[in-house]
Amino acid sequence: MGIGPFGIIEKQIPERSILFLVMSQYATLEIHQENKSLVVSLNRPELHNAFDQRMITELTEVFRAVDKRQGVRSVVLTGQGSTFCAGADLSMMKAAAESDFEQNVAEGELIFNLMMAVDRCALPVVGRINGSAIGGGAGLVSCCDIVVAVDRARFSFSEARLG
Repeated sequence: MGIGPFGIIEKQIPERSILFLVMSQYATLEIHQENKSLVVSLNRPELHNAFDQRMITELTEVFRAVDKRQGVRSVVLTGQGSTFCAGADLSMMKAAAESDFEQNVAEGELIFNLMMAVDRCALPVVGRINGSAIGGGAGLVSCCDIVVAVDRARFSFSEARLG
């Protein structure tokens, strides 16, 4: 048993690797391995998996390090609950309205870095879209190499209505 990339405790079982996430490592994600795929689930279902700064940082970290993981050949990106991702958390949007230009640029760079990390991932990224993808959630979907969505999934850039 040892700690591998992503702070995951790995315990080898014959012909199989079972991964246990160190819960303190990621507050907004659930990560496990299914066969040779690393499954990364957005895990804020009570907030429709809306981005906050912590989720953006955690996702960026995972996608920048995923190619270092032995025995993984693809990444599956999904969400817990009935929504894939509702975009930015409302508290993040309110803070942006009260922030100065430099703070907003820094927040924008965090989101840009996330999208680039997913887009540049050395492994194929499969979006398993379990519900609506709004704003930044739709942007995240667009960075996946392959996307499979449930029939009820909706994709929207609601920012277009804001002007």
